[in-house]
Amino acid sequence: MKDNDYNARFIFLAAPSVTELEQRLIKRGTDAPEKVKECLEIAKEELKQSEIEGFHDKIFVNDDVDVTYQKLEAYIFGDEVVDATESGVPATDTDMADQTTAVEKASTSAMEVEATE
Repeated sequence: MKDNDYNARFIFLAAPSVTELEQRLIKRGTDAPEKVKECLEIAKEELKQSEIEGFHDKIFVNDDVDVTYQKLEAYIFGDEVVDATESGVPATDTDMADQTTAVEKASTSAMEVEATE
């Protein structure tokens, strides 16, 4: 999509870790354990994709929903132009053998934001 002439900013909302994402999904209590497992597997794949340089304009780590919202709002409506490498990507989880950084892309991000509310 970035190759098109869309006037858009491509963002990625990330949980602090996959472990934290799992806890949030379980706490939300809306999905069966099999669905939570499926979401986590999808998130891990999306994490790999998020590491592709230039894939996203900015990565936000949602470790505090209010702070993350303020940063997101400033980025969308303000004049902030920040490289994704300056976004504070979280440390990797030890349970992820490939040491993928703990960020998830749009579909998982939407679930993660709901889980923090």
